[in-house]
Amino acid sequence: MSILRYRYHDTVDIGTVTLYSSQLTNWPATNIQNEILEKAWKTEDGFVIMSTNHALPFQESAPGSVKVFLVPSGTYTGAALATKLQSGLLAVGDFAGYTVVYNGDKFTLDSGRTATNIFELSFDDATYSSNTIAVIAGFSHNTIYSGAFFYTSPNTTLGNEHIIEIQLSATQALECFLIAGHKFDSTVALRLRGANGTGIFAGPWNSAPGIVLSQTLTWRSGTITTDFSTVSVKVLQLHWADLAQESSQIGRLWAGGYYEPANHRRNVISYQVRRQRNRSLAAISEAGAVYFNKAEKLKEYKIRVDPLDRYFNPVDQAAYDAMLEEVGNDTPFFISLDHNVETSTIYGYFVGDFQWDRVQNTPTLQLNDLLFLEQK
Repeated sequence: MSILRYRYHDTVDIGTVTLYSSQLTNWPATNIQNEILEKAWKTEDGFVIMSTNHALPFQESAPGSVKVFLVPSGTYTGAALATKLQSGLLAVGDFAGYTVVYNGDKFTLDSGRTATNIFELSFDDATYSSNTIAVIAGFSHNTIYSGAFFYTSPNTTLGNEHIIEIQLSATQALECFLIAGHKFDSTVALRLRGANGTGIFAGPWNSAPGIVLSQTLTWRSGTITTDFSTVSVKVLQLHWADLAQESSQIGRLWAGGYYEPANHRRNVISYQVRRQRNRSLAAISEAGAVYFNKAEKLKEYKIRVDPLDRYFNPVDQAAYDAMLEEVGNDTPFFISLDHNVETSTIYGYFVGDFQWDRVQNTPTLQLNDLLFLEQK
């Protein structure tokens, strides 16, 4: 069972990154809109605290009101975050014996009290549950911890919880979303949300009105892909917790629609692939040393398409014409080549005159005979 899909209208490219949890200054978030996948966006190492994960709600009596310490935004080491939590509990709470310790992969919050007192972590409190420190500190989201005087986070964490939001230029109709060139661990928890209004995301776990798209993404190496029924959104939010790694890296984000050739035969192989190997050339310097240029290895894809004749196949011809007009020689796109859409998605260009270093590690589709060339 074969399927061929063309994805070429990227709304992320015409949007604006309006929020991100952290980044290395020389790996900016705008890199997710860069045509070269290796020019990636990378987050900072450590515990990144912002308005979406800064609340520590707790309770010292029953019945009683929930108290809260809001951790100042910033990037912390584990030890520094423990110190900040301890000082916050001492400042907001009534107990004088609070201590917080980070032992390398978990936090322990201790009230220092006895059986005559109560100490609860109220991560389920309706006022704060959308932006608590629970997940990044190794606790469970929307959960109350009670019945003890100290609590150690049950989940191992390196603090790698992040968020990135893209404000689109206008309301856009989307059918699919891709993450290309990533370095997520296979255990990462990835979630995509879309909204038809702006300013409604109070935090990574918030379920505010106006959210029209909510998807849990399945990890795959290379390209992570999800297709869904058409939705109209104004803003996209990607949230993840990659607790097995200290930082995250994304080569490119892509969101838009696709078209499937109307008369494409589904029970045939949709493409052929082969590797081209070129011999390296030797050059002798004046000092006698021999240097070799590194011959590029190419992966070539040949796509089978039906005749593009307006009388025989008018629907496909109109679709190809529309794609060629928008893509031109320099706009990137994706093609899904077979029935397993998620694992076979290829990222490439239509090319005229180009330099290989501009599209390094990027497959390329030649217009003359619909060939992909992927430089390795």
